[in-house]
Amino acid sequence: MEVWVNEMVRALFLYGVNCTEKVWDKLLPLLSSWECEVLAYPHEVTQRANCMDDLTKWVASQIKEKEYDVIIGHSLGGLIALELAAQYEIPTRTKIICLDTNLKPAGPFFRNLMTSEHMEIFGEEVGEMMTKERVYYTEAMFKSLQEEFDYTYLLMEIKNPVELLLGDRNDADAKRHISELHLSEEVLKKLRIKFVPNSCHMAMIESPEKLWEILCEKH
Repeated sequence: MEVWVNEMVRALFLYGVNCTEKVWDKLLPLLSSWECEVLAYPHEVTQRANCMDDLTKWVASQIKEKEYDVIIGHSLGGLIALELAAQYEIPTRTKIICLDTNLKPAGPFFRNLMTSEHMEIFGEEVGEMMTKERVYYTEAMFKSLQEEFDYTYLLMEIKNPVELLLGDRNDADAKRHISELHLSEEVLKKLRIKFVPNSCHMAMIESPEKLWEILCEKH
């Protein structure tokens, strides 16, 4: 298996709704050989964004004429990464990594924020961040992400390699829950699905070392 451990990799990181760029703080030191760019969405942008497209347009304006080896998006950030590849001039060689991103409403197995162990350690800090940031997002944005959405069309429109990294929720046989993603066989064939051990939705905080190992895999 080829890896990206000591190579200079140009990477863009996009976080999810109700988060800030600080969610990457435990992961980035492990990627010291990479050239990492973390975008922070200004509150004046999120306060006017009524759907994902509005945020994607802003991100596209910030990375115009830049190229990346990989774009890593957490949750909503993963959807933005897919939309960048589908609707903007992102080279097809750029790998898209979606970190615990739902393309359609997922079943109960994939709805945990963090493991119970990690909730005890990080729950207060993460909860405060999310509560503070929530007021800067519109109800229209939440509605577009929480109701009967279907963003699988983005995946079908692109030629980029796409990985979906999911927290294993401490289930040794997490693969048996893939059906709870509610994705068609056609969509699943477009994804390389991997599981991050000992994590749920916030793998970069819960299990940064394991996530780092997976990110460094080229294939």
